Amino acid sequence: MKIFAINNQIASKGLYTDKTKENNGNWKMTYKPYSWELNDAQKPYIAPKKEIDLYSSTLPTNDEFYTEINGKEPARSIDIFGTTSYYKYPANVHNGEMRRNVIQEAPMNREESLEVYKRKLGRLLSLKEHKIKYELPKEVNFDKASSAHTLYKYWSNQYDDSFLFGKNSNKDEMESSEFKLYRAAMELHQNAQNYIRMNESIRELKENIENIDRELSIIKNAKKENLLIDISKRDGDNADNPLKIFIEKVANSNKPLEEFKEIIALPNKTIRFTELLAALNNYSIEGSISYINLKNAGLNNHFQNKILYVVKQMIAR
Repeated sequence: MKIFAINNQIASKGLYTDKTKENNGNWKMTYKPYSWELNDAQKPYIAPKKEIDLYSSTLPTNDEFYTEINGKEPARSIDIFGTTSYYKYPANVHNGEMRRNVIQEAPMNREESLEVYKRKLGRLLSLKEHKIKYELPKEVNFDKASSAHTLYKYWSNQYDDSFLFGKNSNKDEMESSEFKLYRAAMELHQNAQNYIRMNESIRELKENIENIDRELSIIKNAKKENLLIDISKRDGDNADNPLKIFIEKVANSNKPLEEFKEIIALPNKTIRFTELLAALNNYSIEGSISYINLKNAGLNNHFQNKILYVVKQMIAR
């Protein structure tokens, strides 16, 4: 399947952005990592490229369609929007020109990441719907199988009626017909499987998009009500500072913990503060097995530290 850039406006809203025009025509490609695109040190980085599977209901983090060198056409790595992030010409064309250097920019937060990922899933959905409508067979055609079956019956009868000296040649024809019948049956089976897989992945993909919409709605509403604690960008030294400030506020309050309605945006998930507190009971620090009661007011030092510990564990998963 050949994928072209939809247009510059949409292509610039992916992880890759081609800034060559504004760089006097010199190659300039930038990359903004997703919030969840973290290395082992939990710092933003450019994840390895991975080929897009049209039968999947998700996308790789750094998605690509890759095309090999074809005649005078270069090898290209393009994302699902059609943005070329890598190309290499054959040695006899443009002196084998190659461009693959990419500038890593500041990562997106959770909300921005979900919006970009949702647009990408929307593009994946349109490719799937095109494939199932125009490329996958929608009708079961038994012509090949029927023809092979007729031949097999014919040569089987010939084999039964033939004398000893004619059986070998008739047997060869029987085996050939039997193989054609098997191949036709396998083709029917594969076509049916592909159609089923594509239909199922479309259903799952739509569910994934709906889940993203729900999470985005939670984040946007929390922002409007000034209830969002966003620590989803992990590129700074004080990435957890908004959470630390909030924890101190809770610790100094006289309100029951269950009354705090804040939403915490992590790089890889969005969680309610009360859900985070409830999750503390599933973790222990150095053998500690103390439990938190949501009806209690404030937070002691132990649980303040435990919140930060558990958040780091959630991010690392």
